[in-house]
Amino acid sequence: MELLAKPEQLALKNPVRVLAEVNGTDTALTKFPTPRSAVDVALIALRTCNPLLCAQIARKVLKAVGYSNVEVVGVKTLKSVDEFDEGLLELLDKIVELIEGYLKRGRKVVMPAAYNI
Repeated sequence: MELLAKPEQLALKNPVRVLAEVNGTDTALTKFPTPRSAVDVALIALRTCNPLLCAQIARKVLKAVGYSNVEVVGVKTLKSVDEFDEGLLELLDKIVELIEGYLKRGRKVVMPAAYNI
């Protein structure tokens, strides 16, 4: 997609500096040495345009630097007062669901968190 081309190019030039998702995940790997290809990454993004576009860029960059299993998981927005409680519950449920799924598969779970609305 043309819209994502320039941000992707920028992120690929220095992914650790440009993307908190890469920086946080790589930092976790210094504490728990593991090949990038053996790491599952779940990017949780609000179901609005900017977070989903940013998550897609982060996904492509993470895959380009060697993380082979990267998924984008959408959750409801937390911006409006009317949707905040429901969105927060969905976010927490999704995090628990992901952690339980990884633990059932015998994976270790580390959660570097970057939040951006």
